[in-house]
Amino acid sequence: MSKTPQWALDKIEQAKKEKATTLYLGGWGENPFTSVPEEVREIDGLERLDLSNNKIETLPNWLEAINSLSWIDIRGNPLRRGTNLSGLYLDFHQYDKLQNEILPQSVEGISLKDWQKEKLPKILFELLNLKTLAITTCKHETILDELSHFQNMQVLSVMGSQFQQFPESITQLKNLYELDIIGSYLQQLPESISKLQDLHTLNVGMNLLEQLPESITKLKKLQALYIGSNQLKQLPESITKLQNLKILYIGSNQLKGVPNSIVELQNLEALYIDSNQLKYLPESITKLQNLKILYTDYNQLHELPESIAKLQNLKELHIESNQFNELPESIAKLKNLKTLNISSNQLKELPDSIAKLQNLQALYIDSNLLKKLPESITKLKNLKILHTASNQLKELPDSIAKLQSLQTLDIHSNQLKLFPESISKLQNLQTLNIALNGLKHFPESISKLQNLQTLNIYSNQFKHFPESITKLRKLHTLDISYNQLKHFPESITKLEKLRQLKLEGNQLQIVPPWILDCPALENLELKGYGFQTENPVCFPPKEVAFQGLEAIRAFYQDLEKGGQTNNEAKLILIGNGGTGKTSLVKRLLHDEFDPEEDSTHGIRIEELSLPLSDGTEVQLKVWDFGGQDIYHATHQYFFSDRALYLVVAAPTEHLTEARKAGQLTGVENEEQPLEYWLDHVQSFGKNSPIIVVQNKIDLDFQHLNRGDLSKQYGVHDFVEVSASNRDGLSQLKQSIKKQLESDSLFKKQLKITLPKSWISVKLHLEGLGKHQKTISYGKYQEICRQYEVPENSQKPLCRYLHDTVSLLHFADYQELKSLLILDPTWATDLVYKILDQKLLAKKGQFDRTWVAEILPDRSEEEQENFIQLMLRFQLCFEHPTLEKTYVAAQLLPEQRPDEFAMLWEQPNHCRLIYRYLQFFPKSVMIRCLSQFGKQAEKHTYWKHGILLDKGGNRFLIEAFPETKEIKISVKGDLSHPFLGKIHQALTEINSRFPVTTLVACICEGCQQGDPHSYQRPQLLKYSKMGDIPVVCHQSRLSLAPSLLLKGLLTEDEKKGIFRKPDVKSRSQPLEQKPNTPTEPIPLFISYRRQGESRELVNKLEEACTGEEFRLMRDDRELGYLDDIQKFMKRLTQAEQIVVVISDEYLRSESCMFELTEMYRHGEFFDRVFPIVLESAQLHDATARTQVVKYWKSQVEELKEALDLDLYEQQKPEFHVLSRRSYYMNNISMIIAELAKRNTLTPEILREKDFTRLFQEIRKRVTIN
Repeated sequence: MSKTPQWALDKIEQAKKEKATTLYLGGWGENPFTSVPEEVREIDGLERLDLSNNKIETLPNWLEAINSLSWIDIRGNPLRRGTNLSGLYLDFHQYDKLQNEILPQSVEGISLKDWQKEKLPKILFELLNLKTLAITTCKHETILDELSHFQNMQVLSVMGSQFQQFPESITQLKNLYELDIIGSYLQQLPESISKLQDLHTLNVGMNLLEQLPESITKLKKLQALYIGSNQLKQLPESITKLQNLKILYIGSNQLKGVPNSIVELQNLEALYIDSNQLKYLPESITKLQNLKILYTDYNQLHELPESIAKLQNLKELHIESNQFNELPESIAKLKNLKTLNISSNQLKELPDSIAKLQNLQALYIDSNLLKKLPESITKLKNLKILHTASNQLKELPDSIAKLQSLQTLDIHSNQLKLFPESISKLQNLQTLNIALNGLKHFPESISKLQNLQTLNIYSNQFKHFPESITKLRKLHTLDISYNQLKHFPESITKLEKLRQLKLEGNQLQIVPPWILDCPALENLELKGYGFQTENPVCFPPKEVAFQGLEAIRAFYQDLEKGGQTNNEAKLILIGNGGTGKTSLVKRLLHDEFDPEEDSTHGIRIEELSLPLSDGTEVQLKVWDFGGQDIYHATHQYFFSDRALYLVVAAPTEHLTEARKAGQLTGVENEEQPLEYWLDHVQSFGKNSPIIVVQNKIDLDFQHLNRGDLSKQYGVHDFVEVSASNRDGLSQLKQSIKKQLESDSLFKKQLKITLPKSWISVKLHLEGLGKHQKTISYGKYQEICRQYEVPENSQKPLCRYLHDTVSLLHFADYQELKSLLILDPTWATDLVYKILDQKLLAKKGQFDRTWVAEILPDRSEEEQENFIQLMLRFQLCFEHPTLEKTYVAAQLLPEQRPDEFAMLWEQPNHCRLIYRYLQFFPKSVMIRCLSQFGKQAEKHTYWKHGILLDKGGNRFLIEAFPETKEIKISVKGDLSHPFLGKIHQALTEINSRFPVTTLVACICEGCQQGDPHSYQRPQLLKYSKMGDIPVVCHQSRLSLAPSLLLKGLLTEDEKKGIFRKPDVKSRSQPLEQKPNTPTEPIPLFISYRRQGESRELVNKLEEACTGEEFRLMRDDRELGYLDDIQKFMKRLTQAEQIVVVISDEYLRSESCMFELTEMYRHGEFFDRVFPIVLESAQLHDATARTQVVKYWKSQVEELKEALDLDLYEQQKPEFHVLSRRSYYMNNISMIIAELAKRNTLTPEILREKDFTRLFQEIRKRVTIN
């Protein structure tokens, strides 16, 4: 009987069926194997075999008999000896100890990944037959010094290293056939490269080359030259001497043309000149008679030469992302063309002549302006692939059914409201993508697509799972994510070949057990990969459901042995320090009150039994969180979306100044507004119910705008109490009961049936935690076995206990994965003992000795665990240069270090801005410092920032809490890949906060001063739409979004853009092309209806006569009894708004509403055209302060007039109070932003009937 685990046998069987050439048997799973499965021998044609991370000790001799096998990955195996295997390509990782006995001398290929050492491993010099060496991400240039030893070397690949100089040792490898030096910062190639006379392939892409040496023309055998993604501005004429060249890749450079002599490369079969600055295609290219593949995408072409028709051997033509308004007729003469890509242009229609391309097999016309497909397209009888995504199609022609060879149809992101019946007649269709339309139903006829294998219908409007889909017997992939499904039918089990089912972003609450009856299902996606992409699954618990099928199967199997109803809920109290949270808990639990109660340090947990109306006794775990600043960073790890939150507010004027400053408690206590805590709940607790508790009403009463808070934060109730004299206590208990009995919480936590074995383990661990604070994961597994929890349920159970904070276990953190912390509060208390305020004097720095002094009764192992816990909580980071020394991010000095000014001199340039919309989360910078602090080798970090150096390029990450911003600036390469890593990290940190990400302009004008900025989502949108240029508001230059985004894309975003461009800036003023639509463009105006403002608006209205704009002013648009608020909403969300700002405007209730709403709606300076009158005095800081003071006086005056006892009767007035408070808190920031802009004087703008103003508006309309 075979010892091979079932998962491996299944993969081998699948590889045999599919005749796969690559087999992945990496042992990351639960059940690795100890010997190479003999069943591998049965796979015909196997070329690549991944055996990494198993427990293989020897390689069998029979591997040599697999003649096709040329590559094997044996990383992470405890190999003791090798065998005489010829021609194998062995893949090693930096941490493997390369022992001589595991490498047979006959090995011909080695890959060294992330090799950080200065020399090649000695064992390589024993490999006399070594022909292929691949090295990725090595730091040291010296690693290649000894290459001359390998005279049999034929293929050398060096990727992602930092060799600015070409290693001369390479030129001694006389037998080299292929050389790849990719992404290694090379600035030039040496003349000596001509020594490599046998070279057939040279790839030096993604470097910093500005020119090629003349000697490259001596490489007479060269057949493939890849020099893409460099900084070449022209190709040398001499390159045409490479007469054997078949492939030339020169994409992603700065070429404006191609030499006419390219015609001499008559053996050229593939030419890639994409992502350059070509405005026309040279005629000489059309004389390359053997050309089969031509890429000219991502240039500035708007026409092709007629002579392109001469390329009769051309099989692939890619002209996407150019500036074509119509498809060149000459293309129709390319009789042998098989692939045509014209996506991301500005085509409004396709010519009938396209029907002449009778050999066409693939047509890509995504991201154009097509409103319909021509009938002629249905004459392409050999068409197998048709992509028409991101157009304006409302229907497909019935004749599309004639395309009977069609196998792939992609029509996502159009305007289809009904499923086109004609699709159902495409009998050979295998892949259909009709996502991102407005579909609500599928017709029964879709069941006719019996060859369909992949169906993507995500982001439509399906409320019910279409039953007709369950009749597609060959379907193996179904993506119905981001719809409105609340359940899916049992008939889905009829899809016997279904392997992948994507359901994330729906409204599913229950994952039924029969999903396990889908015979081929391997992957069930319920969670998604971003914030708010989860389903609100409550059964099985999401910790199970989101782990996938195996976890779900194990849960239901456990449940069959017996279940028990959960009767626990979590009650969380948060708020400022000193608001009486602990006193409130004591009064609720024990009816006790201590007027001298100390502030809570860290977290306290108590238990409260509460009877519900149905007789159920609920056990409440009451979590009392310390409100002081130092504790905020760890709150997020204990917040849950299955909890009831009490946000406690109270007057704190009675607290002593010493207590507020932390002099008595040892902990700083900065008071935060109520909204700060509500934002925290919204960010981390999602849709959990909230009760706002106003405590200490016996001392004072705080007026709250309940209507606004309920609307904005979903506050369920407001309760007024006094823990001191018991006032309101019974009302609070009733409010808690009411929320516990509501559906939202009940379904998520109460009355959920869990396996009895899970409850038993939970209770056992709770009992153990009373006298033992930690246990090993191995001990936890023993306890699970004691209660018959099977092995495949132990991880989901542990994750469930972690997520409900019954214990702490960091399964994904190597240093802590073997430890379970049974008492989370004990752990956090000790962590904060270590992070004592005394470390402020040491600039947050501490070592193991400090930890030992703070925790003298703990073993060295336990002390190490607490350090690792702080690293995992991202409260500290390892010191960049001192061993076993750490830095607490939140205890760093407030000011920049002395060395900063010397290291951060001009010029430098802002690249990214993160603007937080509601509150500035202190934890963001702490986590950011903790992630990057170790890399700041010059110790240039402080509480609000960090300066990093990568290869001479410097990166500044700095927080500005007062403006709620984080900025990333660069000195050096503005598109350096490290920027992407910083952005990726901050994107993950920010994932739970409402934040706007802005990309700073990098045109020459903006590099000299305060740059213009663009909304990052808009740049992504324009990039996907064909790299539509955007305009800098300061220099008036147009730039390609791909240039602005270079270095700033996440991996997911790179995949989302059709093909990653590297387009350079046009750097030209935007051409004046007035937009003259049939209907006038609405131009809204916001102004104060009196004096100079009214006079100016009247003049502007006169100037609009005969222009393409229609001035929208309230006194003209609003009739008797019309809704003023509706007009204001239209105004604040409009695309073009002129704002006339005067002193009266800044003091007007309605004008302030309009201005602040415009700003809050976003893209302020893309939509607003300000005219600033002299009376506004925007450039005078004192005058701006007077505006704030004015609104403060308005707030105080109204507050004095209002009576909280008459809240219900005075709701509208309380709403006005809230609005005035908003003006007071935000107007200064808005007018300060306006003051930075060159708004020009009213006199200049009025010249020639506002001509200059209209020009600026036209430019923005053209871009929009």
